[in-house]
Amino acid sequence: MINMPRLRVAMDLCIEQLPTLLKIEQDGAVSVTQLLPRVLSQLRALSVYSKTCSSVGAEERISESMGYVLQKECQWFNCLLYYIRHSLQVLEHCVLGGSPAIPPSLESVVDSLQCNIVPTDWLHPDSQPSPHILTSWLKDFSRRHKQLSDWVRRGIVPNPNSEPLIGRGQLTSVWLGGLANPGALMTSPRHEKAAMAGCSVGEVELRCSLAKSYLSRDDNVSDSEQGLVISGLYLEGASMDLDKEYLVEPTSAISQLPDLFVSAVIPEEEEPRPEDRNEADDLEVYRCPVFMNRARQFCSFTLPMKCSKTAEHWVLAGVAIVLDIRDASNSWKLVPSNFKQ
Repeated sequence: MINMPRLRVAMDLCIEQLPTLLKIEQDGAVSVTQLLPRVLSQLRALSVYSKTCSSVGAEERISESMGYVLQKECQWFNCLLYYIRHSLQVLEHCVLGGSPAIPPSLESVVDSLQCNIVPTDWLHPDSQPSPHILTSWLKDFSRRHKQLSDWVRRGIVPNPNSEPLIGRGQLTSVWLGGLANPGALMTSPRHEKAAMAGCSVGEVELRCSLAKSYLSRDDNVSDSEQGLVISGLYLEGASMDLDKEYLVEPTSAISQLPDLFVSAVIPEEEEPRPEDRNEADDLEVYRCPVFMNRARQFCSFTLPMKCSKTAEHWVLAGVAIVLDIRDASNSWKLVPSNFKQ
């Protein structure tokens, strides 16, 4: 049974609060240079990167791999937004004819909207089920748009027609929960480090510590170290000792982590000398899985975190990082695509 007044309110809310499309150029015809072996593009990207990093005052540029990830994030957002607006437009015409005029393909959307639930078709497969109700999801969606549009405005997202795919400026911080595929973004620094060091990606690992804003000026995070400050992380099943920077027994079911500074390193090069080793260097490292939400349907990537006990202890405790905990009490409940009130 369709509740037309409730459906109409939900549709008007969506139409009013949905953002505009991101202003990125569409892919054009493939040029001759783009048909050359991809290795030429990689060499040019590395050449540009090395020159800009070695010269003082030169314009900073992000790597081609990271530029590709950001471009795909923007394209996915635009495709999803277009699909949502198209669905609402079709639904508006159907509503005028009453319940019989609504096609079967939109029944799941109607059932969700009139119950203030986000339609499954509007979600990335890795983000299902959504921990949001419709109103909070719209606010979250607008926040995602703001982050992406800011990168486009600053020129960080490369032009789709450029070759190689290198944007201007430097990406220094990111809200991971605002990305459709955060794992791809966290993998790009490893690819970049491996290319510059001439080694395989498997030899490069991520290292994380508290962001500079939470560290004293005398700490060992150098200004020249390349990395990303990531925010919007929630730790479930454990807590973090902010002074010693390692996992401890939980003080609450879930707690927000401070911003983390993540960089790509080659472990062999980072091994401290025997005389420089301290207590923290002997701690075990737990590869903490990072999930999109508390449903834990998809592990995006892992972050190495030092811990006060063995790594096995935290595995058995189910310790994980969650990117989206909105409406946490119901975030584990699946909402099937054929849900009906």
